[in-house]
Formats: sequence, C-alpha cells, structure tokens
Amino acid sequence: MRLSVVVPHRDCSVLGRCLAALESGTRAPDELVVVDDGSTGAPEVGESSATLLTQPHRGPAAARNLGARASSGDVLVFVDADVEVSRTALACLEARLLAEPELTAVQGLYAADCPVPTVAARLSNLLQRRQILQVGDHPFAGLSSFCVAIRRSAFERTAGFDERLARPTVEDDNLGLELAALGYRIAVDPTVEVSHHATPTSAGLCRRMAAMAEDRVRTLDTWRRHRPPRGSRTHHRPALLAATALAGTALALGPLGLPIWPLVLLAQADRLTEAAQQYGVGFASRAAPLLMAMPAAAAVGVARGAFALTRGTP
Repeated sequence: MRLSVVVPHRDCSVLGRCLAALESGTRAPDELVVVDDGSTGAPEVGESSATLLTQPHRGPAAARNLGARASSGDVLVFVDADVEVSRTALACLEARLLAEPELTAVQGLYAADCPVPTVAARLSNLLQRRQILQVGDHPFAGLSSFCVAIRRSAFERTAGFDERLARPTVEDDNLGLELAALGYRIAVDPTVEVSHHATPTSAGLCRRMAAMAEDRVRTLDTWRRHRPPRGSRTHHRPALLAATALAGTALALGPLGLPIWPLVLLAQADRLTEAAQQYGVGFASRAAPLLMAMPAAAAVGVARGAFALTRGTP
C-alpha cells in the first residue's frame, strides 16, 4: 500500500514539526506533498523530502485537491500543518485499511493532552476530540481533515474537498457526507492520534464557530443531496445544536432573553463536566463563558448564512 500524505499550509509556524513527525514515525510516507496556499513568506520545510507546490490563496480545500492530483499513492492521507502525528499514526492508518478492505477512510482524532496551555486551545481540543469520539463504532458520515486517510479510488469518485469554501470550515465535512452517501464506509480509529498546536484566542474560536455555522447553511444543498445514511453518525452534537438555538433566541430577545443564557450553558453540561474532570474546576469556570459565547456565535453564523441564501449567494 502506497501512502501519499498531503499537507495544506498557509503561514503555519509549526510546519517543520508537522513534517518531522510524519517522516520520523514507524511508518514514513511514500510521498509527502506540501501545498502552500498563498503564504506571506516562504514555507519552512527544513530538511524534509517533501515536494512543495504553491497556489494563490484559494483555501485549504483547493490546496488539498491540488495535492491529491499531484500525488500518486493509492491512499491519500490528509494532515493539517498545525498538527504533529504520533509515531504510529500512519502505521495504524495503513493497518486498518489493510485489515478491512471494505473500509474507505479512517479518521484520526486529537490527543487528549493538548500541548497549548490556554483555555481556548484546551477547550477547542476537548470539544473536537469528544465530537469525533461520539461516533464510536458507527460509520462516520463526515470528515475532519486534520488527519484522515482515504482510498484514492473513492476520493476520485467525489468532487473532492468543497472548493466553494475558501476558509477552513465544513469543506472536509461535505466530502465525508458525499463519501457516505455513495455507500463508502468511514471509521473513526481512536488509536490514530495527533497533537494539535493551534493557538486560538477566545475571540478566534467564536469567529470560527460563526464561520462554520454560516458555511454549513450556505452549503445546505450538500446536506440535502448527501443525507447521512441510516445507521451512520455525524460529529454534530445535539447538545450544541440546542445551545445554538437557545442562544439565538436569547440574542433575538435582547434584555428579555437574559433568563435563557443559563440554559445555554446547561445544554452543554456534559462538556463542562468533562472540562472539570480533565483540567480541574478552575479551568471549567474559565471555560464556561466560552461555552455560552460559542453557540451565540454559531447562531449569528446561521443568520448570516440564511441571509446569504436569500440573496442567492452560494
């Protein structure tokens, strides 16, 4: 089995660590392609053997698709530039695909130990990890492209990552929906872990939540065309959807909505409890405002996406 690893990159300060981890593991890539998406400076690939491609800034979806077209492996492994794979990550991806020929894609997840010691980074890491873990042994109708392996034969039957989206939001999830709708099976493998080195701020997390919600609404046609098959699971949490609806109502009511805000937090009590268990009660108390602000941002994003659709903007 030949593994082609594609790493989209734009001004990421830890690209060198990402490439070093990929090349020093127990299973090295057969081919390593870095696609620079219009960085302001030259990418630092160090002593890596990676092939470097460049494009004007078009977003990570276009970068990944370019890397896939330029590579030759029968398995495409997409890894984000701000993650550091474990020594066994590629070996585990390969072993799973070899052992289960009916399996099309294998999804990894963030390691529980977040290397960035800020509330925003650790909360983001915890939420993303738990969202993917909740899929369990069910087929996954979605993707998170920070570390995922996809058989090329299946990838080439799709439109690839959704290039309508020039920012990192749901371009990967839309591809996962398409793969699942075509009858391909995607599995989450908890043995495939990566360390996430992103350093988001609280405001940045809220902006990302708003962008993801907006782009999900703007690309609802993908959801309608490729509805998750029966028995599969997405990584969308019902609790977050409920919190977003509550926050949107509270925002719409203004001062009259103040009694609703505690319900926004209550809807996510499970994540608040996990935050306390993993990082302590003090951390959870500092994370609580973010757990209310992020659904509020998502509600704003939904409104923006709906407005864009009414104006005919894809």
